[in-house]
Amino acid sequence: REEVPPGEGSHGGILPVVSLVKGFAENPRPKGTPPMTPRLPEHYQSFRRRYPRVAVAHESLASACHDAGPLAERERRLVKLGIAVGSGDEGGVHAQVRQALEVGVEAEALRHVAMLAIPTIGFPAAMAAVSWIEDLLSRRAPAKGKDQGRAGRS
Repeated sequence: REEVPPGEGSHGGILPVVSLVKGFAENPRPKGTPPMTPRLPEHYQSFRRRYPRVAVAHESLASACHDAGPLAERERRLVKLGIAVGSGDEGGVHAQVRQALEVGVEAEALRHVAMLAIPTIGFPAAMAAVSWIEDLLSRRAPAKGKDQGRAGRS
Protein backbone atom coordinates (compact mmCIF):
# COMPACT_ATOMS: atom_id res chain seq x y z
CA ARG A 1 0.00 0.00 0.00
CA GLU A 2 1.20 3.49 -0.81
CA GLU A 3 1.31 6.13 1.90
CA VAL A 4 1.60 9.86 1.44
CA PRO A 5 3.73 11.13 4.34
CA PRO A 6 2.47 14.08 6.39
CA GLY A 7 3.60 17.36 4.89
CA GLU A 8 3.56 16.06 1.31
CA GLY A 9 0.78 16.70 -1.14
CA SER A 10 -1.83 19.42 -1.16
CA HIS A 11 -3.20 18.44 2.27
CA GLY A 12 -0.27 20.17 3.99
CA GLY A 13 0.25 17.34 6.43
CA ILE A 14 -3.15 17.78 8.04
CA LEU A 15 -4.66 14.64 6.57
CA PRO A 16 -2.68 11.44 6.24
CA VAL A 17 -3.88 10.15 2.87
CA VAL A 18 -3.47 6.45 2.25
CA SER A 19 -4.21 4.48 -0.89
CA LEU A 20 -5.93 1.44 0.59
CA VAL A 21 -6.45 -2.07 -0.66
CA LYS A 22 -9.37 -3.04 -2.90
CA GLY A 23 -11.63 -3.60 0.11
CA PHE A 24 -11.75 0.13 0.79
CA ALA A 25 -14.22 0.72 -2.00
CA GLU A 26 -16.71 -1.52 -0.24
CA ASN A 27 -16.06 -0.61 3.41
CA PRO A 28 -13.43 1.94 4.51
CA ARG A 29 -13.94 1.40 8.23
CA PRO A 30 -11.79 -0.81 10.44
CA LYS A 31 -12.76 -4.47 10.59
CA GLY A 32 -15.59 -5.01 13.06
CA THR A 33 -16.83 -1.41 12.87
CA PRO A 34 -20.26 -1.06 11.25
CA PRO A 35 -20.56 1.42 8.39
CA MET A 36 -22.41 4.70 9.06
CA THR A 37 -25.09 3.76 6.57
CA PRO A 38 -26.26 0.25 5.79
CA ARG A 39 -25.90 0.83 2.04
CA LEU A 40 -24.13 3.72 0.39
CA PRO A 41 -25.59 5.00 -2.89
CA GLU A 42 -24.16 3.20 -5.92
CA HIS A 43 -22.75 6.39 -7.46
CA TYR A 44 -20.72 7.00 -4.29
CA GLN A 45 -19.49 3.40 -4.17
CA SER A 46 -18.39 3.79 -7.80
CA PHE A 47 -16.61 7.05 -6.95
CA ARG A 48 -14.79 5.33 -4.06
CA ARG A 49 -13.64 2.49 -6.31
CA ARG A 50 -12.42 4.88 -8.98
CA TYR A 51 -10.78 7.46 -6.66
CA PRO A 52 -9.93 5.74 -3.36
CA ARG A 53 -7.32 8.33 -2.32
CA VAL A 54 -9.76 11.19 -2.78
CA ALA A 55 -12.46 9.27 -0.91
CA VAL A 56 -10.08 8.57 2.00
CA ALA A 57 -9.10 12.23 2.16
CA HIS A 58 -12.73 13.34 2.04
CA GLU A 59 -13.81 10.90 4.73
CA SER A 60 -10.84 11.87 6.92
CA LEU A 61 -11.72 15.56 6.59
CA ALA A 62 -15.38 14.88 7.32
CA SER A 63 -14.46 12.87 10.40
CA ALA A 64 -12.07 15.55 11.67
CA CYS A 65 -14.70 18.27 11.19
CA HIS A 66 -17.35 16.14 12.87
CA ASP A 67 -15.20 15.70 15.98
CA ALA A 68 -13.67 19.20 16.10
CA GLY A 69 -16.17 20.93 18.37
CA PRO A 70 -18.35 20.64 21.45
CA LEU A 71 -21.63 19.64 19.77
CA ALA A 72 -23.13 16.29 20.69
CA GLU A 73 -23.85 13.69 17.99
CA ARG A 74 -27.58 14.54 17.86
CA GLU A 75 -26.86 18.26 17.49
CA ARG A 76 -24.25 17.65 14.80
CA ARG A 77 -26.68 15.53 12.80
CA LEU A 78 -29.40 18.19 12.99
CA VAL A 79 -26.97 20.97 12.01
CA LYS A 80 -25.71 18.96 9.05
CA LEU A 81 -29.30 18.31 7.96
CA GLY A 82 -29.97 22.06 8.19
CA ILE A 83 -26.95 22.76 6.00
CA ALA A 84 -28.15 20.27 3.39
CA VAL A 85 -31.67 21.75 3.51
CA GLY A 86 -30.33 25.29 3.17
CA SER A 87 -28.16 24.38 0.21
CA GLY A 88 -31.06 22.69 -1.57
CA ASP A 89 -29.15 19.42 -1.84
CA GLU A 90 -31.66 16.55 -2.13
CA GLY A 91 -28.99 13.84 -1.96
CA GLY A 92 -27.40 15.56 1.02
CA VAL A 93 -30.75 15.76 2.81
CA HIS A 94 -31.34 12.05 2.16
CA ALA A 95 -27.87 11.18 3.49
CA GLN A 96 -28.23 13.35 6.59
CA VAL A 97 -31.70 11.97 7.38
CA ARG A 98 -30.34 8.39 7.09
CA GLN A 99 -27.42 9.19 9.36
CA ALA A 100 -29.59 11.05 11.88
CA LEU A 101 -32.03 8.14 12.09
CA GLU A 102 -29.13 5.74 12.64
CA VAL A 103 -28.08 7.63 15.77
CA GLY A 104 -31.63 7.84 17.10
CA VAL A 105 -32.75 11.32 16.08
CA GLU A 106 -36.53 11.27 16.09
CA ALA A 107 -38.60 11.96 12.97
CA GLU A 108 -40.28 15.03 14.47
CA ALA A 109 -36.88 16.67 15.04
CA LEU A 110 -35.98 16.07 11.39
CA ARG A 111 -39.27 17.60 10.27
CA HIS A 112 -38.67 20.56 12.58
CA VAL A 113 -35.41 21.34 10.75
CA ALA A 114 -37.40 21.87 7.54
CA MET A 115 -39.92 24.06 9.35
CA LEU A 116 -37.11 26.21 10.76
CA ALA A 117 -35.89 26.74 7.20
CA ILE A 118 -39.12 28.40 5.99
CA PRO A 119 -38.29 32.01 6.98
CA THR A 120 -34.70 31.70 5.75
CA ILE A 121 -34.93 29.83 2.43
CA GLY A 122 -38.61 30.40 1.64
CA PHE A 123 -41.71 28.25 1.69
CA PRO A 124 -41.25 26.44 -1.66
CA ALA A 125 -37.65 25.45 -0.92
CA ALA A 126 -38.55 24.32 2.60
CA MET A 127 -41.45 22.25 1.24
CA ALA A 128 -39.04 20.57 -1.17
CA ALA A 129 -36.88 19.71 1.86
CA VAL A 130 -39.94 18.35 3.68
CA SER A 131 -40.59 16.02 0.73
CA TRP A 132 -36.95 14.85 0.76
CA ILE A 133 -37.10 14.16 4.49
CA GLU A 134 -40.39 12.31 4.08
CA ASP A 135 -38.83 10.23 1.25
CA LEU A 136 -36.58 8.61 3.84
CA LEU A 137 -39.08 8.50 6.68
CA SER A 138 -41.60 6.69 4.48
CA ARG A 139 -39.03 3.95 3.70
CA ARG A 140 -38.35 3.04 7.31
CA ALA A 141 -40.36 0.63 9.40
CA PRO A 142 -43.13 2.35 11.41
CA ALA A 143 -41.85 3.46 14.78
CA LYS A 144 -43.70 3.08 18.04
CA GLY A 145 -45.16 6.19 19.60
CA LYS A 146 -46.05 9.57 18.16
CA ASP A 147 -44.30 9.06 14.80
CA GLN A 148 -46.31 5.95 13.94
CA GLY A 149 -48.52 6.41 10.93
CA ARG A 150 -47.00 9.75 9.98
CA ALA A 151 -44.03 8.59 7.94
CA GLY A 152 -45.81 8.70 4.58
CA ARG A 153 -47.40 12.11 5.08
CA SER A 154 -46.09 15.07 3.07
